[in-house]
Amino acid sequence: MNVRERARAIAGGRGGNIRLVVPFAFEVAARISARPLDEFFTDPTHLANGLSELHQAIGADGVLCADARGMELDSAGTAGLDVDHIIGNGRVGASLEACRRLRITLDNEGIVLAAVSGPATLQKQFSVSGVTAAEAFVEIVRHYCDAGTDGIIVMESAMPGDGECWEDGLSTARNIAVFYRAMMYLWDMEGPLPNPARTNLAMPKNDCSGLTMTREAVPADYDIEALRYWVTESR
Repeated sequence: MNVRERARAIAGGRGGNIRLVVPFAFEVAARISARPLDEFFTDPTHLANGLSELHQAIGADGVLCADARGMELDSAGTAGLDVDHIIGNGRVGASLEACRRLRITLDNEGIVLAAVSGPATLQKQFSVSGVTAAEAFVEIVRHYCDAGTDGIIVMESAMPGDGECWEDGLSTARNIAVFYRAMMYLWDMEGPLPNPARTNLAMPKNDCSGLTMTREAVPADYDIEALRYWVTESR
C-alpha cells in the first residue's frame, strides 16, 4: 500500500500494525523557506513550498499544514466566530489553500494533516456557547476534509464546560472525517477520539501502530538532521 492507502486503512479501522510517522513540525518549515514566521503562516505559496521541502528533507510520511494554536482567532479578526470569514482569511485561509496544493504535490506518497482548535478552545477564545463553538468546529473540520486533508488533530487548550456538547461536536466531526476517509485524533486529552502515539524527539520509538508524532511541537530552530533522525528511528 502507498502512504495514503495506509492512512485510509487506519481511518477505516483496518490499520492493524500499520504505522505512519509524521512529526508535529510546522514552524521549522519556515526556516527552510527562509521566511519570517508571520509571513510564512499567511502565504499559501510559501507555506506549501516550505512544507513540501520539509517533507523531502526529513523523509516523513506526510506534513502538517495547520498547527492550531490560535489560528482561528487570528483569522477571525473582528468578525467573531464566523466560519465563512475565518476560512477565507489569515492563517486558516492560507493553510486550507496550502492543503489543496500539497494534496496534489504529494499525491499518494505523502499525507496532509491539519491540527485545528477543538470546540472547548473555540468556546473560550470567542466567548460563545458550547453549541455555537461545536457547530463552528464541525464546519472547520469539514472545510479541511474537503481541501484534501488525510487526518485531523484536535487541539484543546481548555477543558470542556459541557462534556456532552463537547463529545457530540467531536463525534459529528469524526463522522465527517470518516465520510472523507480521513483519520481523526485528539491531542493530549481523553475523549471520544483516539490519541496519536507521541514520542520524545530525543527518544524515538518504533513500537507504535497508527499515527506516530512527536510529543511536542517541533521548535522553529530545531536541527533538520536531528528531525530526520527521529523520523528514521520511529519507523
